[in-house]
Amino acid sequence: MSNQFTKPEMISPCPFPCKLCGKILSQLPAHVRKVHGMDPKAYLSRFPGAPAYTQDALDRIRAGQKRRWRRGNPSVTLTPSVTPLVSPSITPPVTPSSEETWEYCGYTLPKRKSIGDHVPLLDLDFCPDDRTMEALILSVKLNENILIVGPTGCGKTHHVLQLASRLNQPLVRVNMTGDIRVADFVGERVVELDKDSGESIITFQYGLLPQAMREGWWLLIDEFDAMPSAIGFVLQSVLEGGDLVLKENGGEIIKRHPDFRLMATANTRGKGDATGLYTGTQILNEATLDRFGICVAAQYLPYHEEVKLIQAKSGITDVRYQHLFSSMVRVATLVREGASKGECEASFSTRRLIAWAKLYVSLKSIGLAADLAFLNKQEDAEKDYLLGIINRVMPAGK
Repeated sequence: MSNQFTKPEMISPCPFPCKLCGKILSQLPAHVRKVHGMDPKAYLSRFPGAPAYTQDALDRIRAGQKRRWRRGNPSVTLTPSVTPLVSPSITPPVTPSSEETWEYCGYTLPKRKSIGDHVPLLDLDFCPDDRTMEALILSVKLNENILIVGPTGCGKTHHVLQLASRLNQPLVRVNMTGDIRVADFVGERVVELDKDSGESIITFQYGLLPQAMREGWWLLIDEFDAMPSAIGFVLQSVLEGGDLVLKENGGEIIKRHPDFRLMATANTRGKGDATGLYTGTQILNEATLDRFGICVAAQYLPYHEEVKLIQAKSGITDVRYQHLFSSMVRVATLVREGASKGECEASFSTRRLIAWAKLYVSLKSIGLAADLAFLNKQEDAEKDYLLGIINRVMPAGK
């Protein structure tokens, strides 16, 4: 393993995408050699600042080197280490990748050949949850509607956006706010001025649903559990896999494009909210819920993965700050545990953690960054509860 690929600035805190094919990697050199037939030096010259290894992969490789060295020097005693999942002496098998496909955890999905304006931006720091991503991939492969439920800010929407980005898949997103109308969703007749004749004419303005079905976009419905019941009934035939009939436009039939998928996210499981955290959510029609072939419960990332993510998002790669970010995640974990026990009503999402970390980078003050990121949103009792945890976990935080 060449030292030129293990400089601190080339070590990523979490898995990263190949900039040529988008495949999520923990080790770059072997991938670009075998899949793209490219020298790693040429790749890093083309993409300055690109990571070459994750810290975990580097630790596993170095642990393997120590074990091999010990076998040749039996008198040397080394501290036992955890056996790596894949022996570093054996190059892991890599499924050939190309510009036409994308692979993840043994699944292969085709990429859209044309890139449109609605393809989400690629997040190079994205750390996927395998269970959520696998469910999403299955929903795409099997053409099943998927409902992703989970606490706010745990990455439900971001998983969908990042899968679409890696597949060059156009996606439109709609939030189910309280004032959304059926007409906003499916379309309506509007009066327009004809440019040639100067006369008023009536035309049909299509909503997001018929446009997505016709063009083969993915339609992502956020806050599905806040959806007005009237829209739920409109979706029934689409959720069943059928075409859309626009009675508002004389019974026009919108054919379903093969690439169209319907995905939804929600904070509750459609049975209402007893916690008081998600005001505006409703009890969903059981017939509507039954039409989702896949439902996955998204959770916050595991502790160490969340630490890696917020450190990557903060832009600080110096390992000396890892204890600080670990403490931030510890605060969030304790608040979440307190909320689950009824000790507080505050939530602590990954989104808030990222905001806290970014503000700290600018302000260099844990306390002031905490005030701006989340403390000022709380009532006095909740604020005191959060401050107690912060001062316990990071005594010098204020």
